[in-house]
Amino acid sequence: MGPIILKALLILTPSLLAGHEAPRISWVTSDRNRRGWYEMKALYPQFRGSGVARLASGDLREVVNARLSRFHKNASLSSAPPKRPWNVYWKGTVSAATDRFVSVLGTCRFDTGGAHPNTDVVGLNYAIKGGVAKKIALADIMVVRTDPAELASTFVLPKLLAMGVRSVESGEVARLTKAQADNFVLTPAGVAWVFGPGEIAPYEDGTIVAKLTWEELSGKLTKEL
Repeated sequence: MGPIILKALLILTPSLLAGHEAPRISWVTSDRNRRGWYEMKALYPQFRGSGVARLASGDLREVVNARLSRFHKNASLSSAPPKRPWNVYWKGTVSAATDRFVSVLGTCRFDTGGAHPNTDVVGLNYAIKGGVAKKIALADIMVVRTDPAELASTFVLPKLLAMGVRSVESGEVARLTKAQADNFVLTPAGVAWVFGPGEIAPYEDGTIVAKLTWEELSGKLTKEL
């Protein structure tokens, strides 16, 4: 199975649902550099408008700063520079944004001296629930009472099987973990679950994305956020 090109599967959109106003979006860069030792960069969105926009902006800053700080701490443990400088790049991609919810995909590519560079992906979702802005997980958009990992497995594993993901074909992966069930982004068409290189398939297969439409998820998940 060839690599999945992630940017082709995410649609930048000002509004997922008609009638919802999009927040204003700006972009922030962060750099931590030490010549010969490391180069760490981040590019992530900031939102202006509703309480959800403010929550998303603050949490994204914390996520990015915490991630770069961990790399910086580890890079600073050595008393001598590495054979090749560490390189880290964290990028946020807006999947969907309205005045009631925001969905961002965070992609971190890093080379810290291993056999090959690495990439991980995280879905970051924020919405109004119970009249309060909060960071949401799969359970927050479910309309049925069941285990989120079980529900996600029911829909996502057949998609992965149809995509030819070998670990699913062999039965090695027979159920998603809770963390995997919660690792998704909202799109205009539905929900996209994301898996980093090497997570459920060989590293060379790249990032794996399993897309489910709102029609396929009808009665199980809600888009009425």
